Amino acid sequence: MRTLKLTALAAPMLSLGLCLVTGPALAGIYPEIWEKYYHLYELEHPEAVDTLTDSEIADGIFPGQILGEWDEPPLDLFQTPWPQRENTFEILAASSRDLARCIYGLALFTHDLDESISLERFERGAQGFHYSTDQIVDWANAVLSGEFPLYTTEELWFLGWLCEQNVLVVDEGDIASSGILGHILGASSGPHRSMALNLNHERLHVLWDESLPFNMEWHARWEELSDEQRQAVFEDLSGYDQDNIEGIIEEWSVRQNEAEAVW
Repeated sequence: MRTLKLTALAAPMLSLGLCLVTGPALAGIYPEIWEKYYHLYELEHPEAVDTLTDSEIADGIFPGQILGEWDEPPLDLFQTPWPQRENTFEILAASSRDLARCIYGLALFTHDLDESISLERFERGAQGFHYSTDQIVDWANAVLSGEFPLYTTEELWFLGWLCEQNVLVVDEGDIASSGILGHILGASSGPHRSMALNLNHERLHVLWDESLPFNMEWHARWEELSDEQRQAVFEDLSGYDQDNIEGIIEEWSVRQNEAEAVW
């Protein structure tokens, strides 16, 4: 299997008009915009053109992308048949930087990331993400309409992968969900956490949304905690919105299960 090298763009933010369709799939969807703008973009940003053309979908039956430079691509992890795998587009990234550059703008758009966090800082720490397809659609349309900026070339290729695999489609000029997948997640390894652990963590967030028995079981376990135990959870999750009780319960439940697959 070939590997690919994600190349950084010199400019910190990209002009929507010039880089809307650098991905092949988007070129097919918006041929007029491609013809009008792509060559101008190519001239202005030669270092960004064709940096990802060696990208390929991992062999297997499941949707997603393995990206970055690997000694041994994690095909076993990618092809794990967990209950929501066929409903989930998975990105397995060789580094935090690879992962971060695909979803920096998305994380800002959804307010998962504070605007004070720079791309460079995010590149050093990103280890996982999970979004519903509907959230991706909202972000994509905000970008295409010019209401929200693009920050990296990789964000375009992220959208291109989703179009190529028919997760996203164009409906009367707008990006829409095809309805075949409900979730998009990604994971990389970190200094103290393995790829498998981070991937399991993000998969459990999908399970939280999709499995009523799992959700109900861990809500019941939360109710069984003493006030002191709940306070300890809040302190452990001090970086999370303390007013979002449901979000705290979800993150606590996921962390309780991430070390071992519950499926």
